[in-house]
Amino acid sequence: MSGTDRRRVTARIASRLEEIDLIDRLAAAWLRHAGLRGAELDHLVLGVREAVANAVVHGCALDPERSVNVVFERRNNMAHIRVEDQGEGFDPEALPDPLAPENLLRPSGRGILLMRAYADEVDFSFAHGTRVELSKALPEPGSDEEE
Repeated sequence: MSGTDRRRVTARIASRLEEIDLIDRLAAAWLRHAGLRGAELDHLVLGVREAVANAVVHGCALDPERSVNVVFERRNNMAHIRVEDQGEGFDPEALPDPLAPENLLRPSGRGILLMRAYADEVDFSFAHGTRVELSKALPEPGSDEEE
């Protein structure tokens, strides 16, 4: 691959829970094509799923008239997955610690923890809605990791 090679896939879904599975399958296929395998692939797909679920449930409040955009882009040896919604935004640092004893039994609240655990970088911006970008280094073409 050359230093300027880019591969990009864009999807737009309605803010409905059943649409999350579509992005899940797309993420798995795109990341597999990009070279991820095994647990690393499964983990990053879960991170993407959490970002999309947060966008659907919290950002767009399950309003099917609102949409969530997901962009998968390969730049050099990095996968970048951007999830954008039309929500008000939030302060990711102000969220309750999901590992605190009082939160361990809560049924939700671990999405951002998982995103940060499975991606190399997670960035948030709130200029026009909420944007989350997960970035992950990809194996070099032809490496053992890619097989």
